[in-house]
Amino acid sequence: MHRSNGKLPEQFAADLATLSRTEVTLQNPVEAGFRSAMRRLASSVAVITSFHDGIRYAMAATSVQSLSMDPPSLVACVKEGASLHFPLFSRAPFCVNILSASQISIAEACGGKAPLSRRFDIGEWRETENGVPYLLGAQANIKCDTAAHVPWSTHGIFIGHVTEVQTTTDIEPLVYVDGRYIGLNL
Repeated sequence: MHRSNGKLPEQFAADLATLSRTEVTLQNPVEAGFRSAMRRLASSVAVITSFHDGIRYAMAATSVQSLSMDPPSLVACVKEGASLHFPLFSRAPFCVNILSASQISIAEACGGKAPLSRRFDIGEWRETENGVPYLLGAQANIKCDTAAHVPWSTHGIFIGHVTEVQTTTDIEPLVYVDGRYIGLNL
């Protein structure tokens, strides 16, 4: 005989999903510990932009890091399923726009809250000679040619050869830590 626990099917499904995540966490303590550790790693927020086959792309990212000063280069990690992955994989040029503390709405839009076609509706954008969008008012715009791609599990690691840099005088980064945005005024 079936007994009802008084919950609606949607609530039961949500409880089951929570239970499934808990079981996975218990089964893989390294992954759970790593996830918890990464929530403690504060990172500057950037929007990586590109232009490929007539389409503008934008994706918020915290996985951007300098690589070398000679030659000037950086690393950006992009999930294979992200819309930006294919243009970079195709060696399209790109720009890393390092966001300021006041640009949370741009980070949220480019982080998935807005569809690709609407991500440039927020903020003041310009284009390079080859069509790559860059954000006016960002703390820095680092324009790059895609120099190399290294696949790693579910992500592509892209090395950008820096071709041009613009910076502002203020240093007020937007930082992402523990699942939320925080503005720093230094």
